Amino acid sequence: MEEIEKIQKIIENFIFDMNTWEKESERIDNDENDGLDWKQKDALIKEKVAIIINKYCTPQKRAMSAPNSIMRGLQGTYIYDPNEEKICETKIEKSNRILVYTYKEEEQYYYCYVLLKQNNEWLIDSKKSRFYQDEKWSNSYL
Repeated sequence: MEEIEKIQKIIENFIFDMNTWEKESERIDNDENDGLDWKQKDALIKEKVAIIINKYCTPQKRAMSAPNSIMRGLQGTYIYDPNEEKICETKIEKSNRILVYTYKEEEQYYYCYVLLKQNNEWLIDSKKSRFYQDEKWSNSYL
């Protein structure tokens, strides 16, 4: 059970860090007195999310996902919100593959984080989502 708690904490920390990044990115975008143009702001935002992705996720090419493609919410619609997204189930599929399911009640969406154990470390490999009434999971971008 200690391993499950450790894995759940990884997901909770990832959601928290991504939410912090979304808020910081919004602040960077809206700061007109920082002397940065939109390209510099974009580079800074990508640099900050790359740190999070490198910390929590498997090393793989994510062409349509962070840090290469920036998808984030704004105040009131954050993609990652530790106050809204809660872990509801954790399934061990294999000794090196675990699924962590979360749910956002307000949006009525379920998410499935796929974690792989690499070099004795658990990392997020992918994320899927589905509306609560749907049966089929769709790939989601991190």
